[in-house]
Amino acid sequence: MPFSTPASVHPQLEADDSAARTAWEPPCTSGRSFITRLSDINTIVIGHGSLAEELVRKRLSFGGRVLWLVTAERPSRGIASVDSKEHATTESEHVVFDLSRFEWKPPKVHHVQRSLLNGEVAKLRARLSATRLFWRSAGPEIVGLQEGERYFILTDSKGQRHGIQVRNLESSPSWTLSGTVLFAGDDFEELPDSCTAVTCIADIDLDIENQEAKPWATVDPMHVMLWSIIFFFQFLGYFDLMAIFEAHHLSEGQLPWWRVAFCTVHAAMGGLTATPFLFGPCLTGKSVTGRGAFYMACISQVTHVVSVILPAKLLTGKNSFFSIYIVQCLAFLTYFIVSMPIHLWYSMAQCSRSSWWTGITRWRFIRHGAWFALIVFGAFGNWMLMYAVALLYVSIASDAPILASILLPSATSLVEVGTVCLSTAAYRFLVQGPRFRNESANATVHGDQKLRFVVPLCLTRAYAEGARLMSIIAVVVTDPAAQWWWPILMSFAFNIAVRSFLALYLVTSVLPRHWQWVVAPDAGTILHQEVRVMFGYPRFIVLFAYAASCLSLKGFHAWPFFSPQAGMAVVLAFAMEVLEDIIVIRQWLPSNHWRGNLRGFYRKYHPLSTVQTMSVDRDGVNEGISLGFTGMRRLHFAEAMLTVLPPALFAYTLLTLLLGAGYVHGVCDRPLPAQCRLRDGLVWDAPLRCGC
Repeated sequence: MPFSTPASVHPQLEADDSAARTAWEPPCTSGRSFITRLSDINTIVIGHGSLAEELVRKRLSFGGRVLWLVTAERPSRGIASVDSKEHATTESEHVVFDLSRFEWKPPKVHHVQRSLLNGEVAKLRARLSATRLFWRSAGPEIVGLQEGERYFILTDSKGQRHGIQVRNLESSPSWTLSGTVLFAGDDFEELPDSCTAVTCIADIDLDIENQEAKPWATVDPMHVMLWSIIFFFQFLGYFDLMAIFEAHHLSEGQLPWWRVAFCTVHAAMGGLTATPFLFGPCLTGKSVTGRGAFYMACISQVTHVVSVILPAKLLTGKNSFFSIYIVQCLAFLTYFIVSMPIHLWYSMAQCSRSSWWTGITRWRFIRHGAWFALIVFGAFGNWMLMYAVALLYVSIASDAPILASILLPSATSLVEVGTVCLSTAAYRFLVQGPRFRNESANATVHGDQKLRFVVPLCLTRAYAEGARLMSIIAVVVTDPAAQWWWPILMSFAFNIAVRSFLALYLVTSVLPRHWQWVVAPDAGTILHQEVRVMFGYPRFIVLFAYAASCLSLKGFHAWPFFSPQAGMAVVLAFAMEVLEDIIVIRQWLPSNHWRGNLRGFYRKYHPLSTVQTMSVDRDGVNEGISLGFTGMRRLHFAEAMLTVLPPALFAYTLLTLLLGAGYVHGVCDRPLPAQCRLRDGLVWDAPLRCGC
């Protein structure tokens, strides 16, 4: 029997174990050839105290899933006997992930909530940053046994442990998970493979060989908030210096050194993370830390400062310098050209250079290069697309306000959806597909690319929201009579319909089954919904810093947001963003009903497929969390900066493009005429121009 539980619990397993597995067909038809260790998929730690916590932390450091059952009780039935403890260890380390016996019915939300009544569990979840929503969990899953519950270890005919099942008082399963099982603590001293001393932790292999077995990654909301505060103060100082020196202390021929203030924080930090963490690993599969990352940070700082003070007199014939947008382009391009060879050199240094070059094949090079190009486009190509949408909206807002109000949310959302679909398809084709087919390691994309996948999704969301708000502000400043509230309210209604999945539920209720693939959400769509909660706010960093600067220098004698109408637009947009998140997070609208309509569609996809968003195991689709969204990882604090800084710079540069840098910084009394925008977007005179 493959379970150390009564056969009545799983009557389909009453037959001989090998015959049952031969006759049984897994529900999914994709990824059947995918081979990996069960320990790569999931680890289950049973015990309490410091040893169990150290095992959990070690597993998290490798980016793997882990469930911690906090208990001192032994399993209700003994583990199947094996020849020796050493033999059991050797065998258990090589248990293979097998779809025909894979169980994935994780603890439900109400079970986790009841576990919080246990003070020890509550403290551990807080200490290890474990969070749980109805569709995903982040960090370790930490639960305890409820009153009357017992747990059983799932084993195969050879005695190899491959999961756990918890049953309630009625002996019906509460939850069941497959995974490598580890016991930790003196309470389990007599059990095979138990860890009873600190020295055994180093001997337990908790690393992940197959990167595709890792969960998806997201961004910690706390990190987003902290970086937003940091950049708020950076922009506050920048706006103060610009207001003081640009308008009152700048003479012809003087170097505007104060413009360097815009990159005081982000230049070095961006260089420390952009290539070492994001772009470099997409091309080589390896991250670079230490001395190599320090060199790249220095290069970024130098290129930013030089680009700010680099004169553009040869282009204009006047005392002029490049605009902040061009400064960013020049600095990043130079940094990119210099840092990529450094990253390549240090990546080669992590292994034998001869073996590194020998391992490069045509297909691996093409796939890495294509994936790298996709990430670069997702991070910066959308910047230009959103610029185009904003300029189009501003040009037609006065003549066709209703059309413009429909165009703004529709066009920006179209760019968003296109980026999500393109990113997901590229990941499936370039990264996951070859891994699922178990192609040679020299032909597949290396490294943990799931960590990089989330960055373009965060940026495209933030760009879209920034383009909407900055466009509305530009229109209302130039035309105070414009109906600025309509695009804000329409964007709010559109976002609610999409984020609550209400529109999806209505569509799938009437859509024929053979057309479900057109609208069925994939992993990219779900991740995009996750980051929507956080990345509607970076657009306000620049606006709030600008308002604080105006209030600190002028008091309440002038409107902090250019005009009363612009101020009301900002307040309404912020209120709608908060209300939108509250409605979605608290589930005031039905958000799960679409799953029932699409259960049959997801049954045929592998639990780790980019298409899969539901929990699939040997029994088909169930109500649990999808394997890919269980134990989601979070970007590190420094890495999270890459998702906050570009949206803030995008909002600022778009605002100066639409209104003119001179007007934004208080040099001019009115916005720059439309025919002068292109030149002002490229070059800033010293002092800033107020006309063509």
